[in-house]
Amino acid sequence: MFLVWSCTRPFASLVFLLISLSGMAMLPGTNPIMIFLWVVLTLFVYWTYFVYLPTVYTGPEHWWLQNVGSLDVEWDPRRFSRALQDSGNVVSSQAKGASQGLYQATAAAAASPEAKTPERRAQTRYI
Repeated sequence: MFLVWSCTRPFASLVFLLISLSGMAMLPGTNPIMIFLWVVLTLFVYWTYFVYLPTVYTGPEHWWLQNVGSLDVEWDPRRFSRALQDSGNVVSSQAKGASQGLYQATAAAAASPEAKTPERRAQTRYI
């Protein structure tokens, strides 16, 4: 999670980095008491930063606090399938737009006067 959120949520990613580094230091010891202590401490840090503090401190001056958002599970299969279909349509339209832009750029490069020279045609033939 640290790498995923490091670009968009730097302070939240540091919380995840702290959790992961403490786990890497604590868990190889195989002491069940220390593992249980780490789990309790990790849940406390997670709850404090992502749940408690954003409800206590609100406003633009507390920009470093970032809420995880709603963690509700959708049980209606129609809404779930509609969400999957919408996300598929978005990805498909973006992929089509990207491929059309690439095709237009390639066509424009091929139609340029520079591409009509014999040297350029010889280069593009082998690419």
